[in-house]
Amino acid sequence: MTAKQESLLLYIGAPGSTREFIDPIRIMKGLFLFAQEAPQSVRRVGGAYDFEPFHYGPCAFEIYDDLTKLESAGLLTSRQVPGRSWKQYAVSATGRRQLTAVARAWNPRAVEYLAALRRWCTSLSFSALLTSIYKKYPQYAVYSVFRR
Repeated sequence: MTAKQESLLLYIGAPGSTREFIDPIRIMKGLFLFAQEAPQSVRRVGGAYDFEPFHYGPCAFEIYDDLTKLESAGLLTSRQVPGRSWKQYAVSATGRRQLTAVARAWNPRAVEYLAALRRWCTSLSFSALLTSIYKKYPQYAVYSVFRR
């Protein structure tokens, strides 16, 4: 597993969130904030994705590939959202065991940082989350199809 995939697993499986399953927008935005704002001292080398402006703000297309890989490896489970083209993701039972090992290998401050980001991202509505990201990082909203 790559360091980026580890950060993805840590984020999705972070304790303390009110939602077990999480959608790609909240995954993307949480990992974006980790890449932008987490102190270098807590990050694992190679553990942050590279983002570019896209339809709903900052996007790292590699995350979609990694979600598929982690699901294929049995570390994540997904469910289709009725009437939508996207899925929501959660850590599987097998993934929980791997998550424990990954969390031990990472700086505890980074693990908590990812958990705090997940709690924040899942506490906001879709609109409030994007509005907050766009306000702080307007350069990532240039191609957005979302209008406040």
